Amino acid sequence: RFEVGSTIVAINGVPLCQEDASDDALGHVEDLFGEGFYDKAVVRLMAQEEKLLGWTEMPKDVDTLSDDFCLITEFCPKGLLLYGPSCALDAATKHLEQSDR
Repeated sequence: RFEVGSTIVAINGVPLCQEDASDDALGHVEDLFGEGFYDKAVVRLMAQEEKLLGWTEMPKDVDTLSDDFCLITEFCPKGLLLYGPSCALDAATKHLEQSDR
């Protein structure tokens, strides 16, 4: 079942992994997606999770979280809500721990 923010990670067993953030890598994933997506195709979705960063935990450059880790970010009364696949949330959390925020 698709939901807002769902991440398709494979179609008919073919992983849709993007090696890096280059235009070529994105084009490769788009090609794989287009070749594999048809009626009744088996689509695998990655579960979406959320994490709340309190105001004191928030990085200086919030856009980095959405740009580099493909997370949806939303300000809320308690801080910054991050929404996306658990692997991206884990990577972003490690990044924040290693940086000065």
